Amino acid sequence: MVNANPKDATRADMKRVFGLTGGIGSGKSAAADVLQHLGAYVVDADLLAHEATGPNGLALADIANAFGAQFTGPQGLNRDAMRAHIAIQPDARKTLEAIVHPHVQNATMARLASMPAQAPYALLVVPLLFET
Repeated sequence: MVNANPKDATRADMKRVFGLTGGIGSGKSAAADVLQHLGAYVVDADLLAHEATGPNGLALADIANAFGAQFTGPQGLNRDAMRAHIAIQPDARKTLEAIVHPHVQNATMARLASMPAQAPYALLVVPLLFET
């Protein structure tokens, strides 16, 4: 099992986690699907971000506090409104990322900690690994 706290992870744990990154349309999902079919335990940060900002997502209250209730609702983050806001207020992206990324990191570590013992390795799919 992979240790959830990177400071406490053993060398063997860390050898079992690989990263996959790339821009939109680069083939991350296709590659992850193939590797999952071959036995990899896949943790997709983009899906975790959608969970954090979806209905009942853990980031919604903080997003509403930072930006206003019009950016959230029963369906989760109002992505259209947020895109429009970021287009005219580019620094809002940093604020949004500062809210969402800790939730994604926590969920990622929890998923890695629950990696099935029979999985040969975990594949961490992170679209913005180097950008953020």
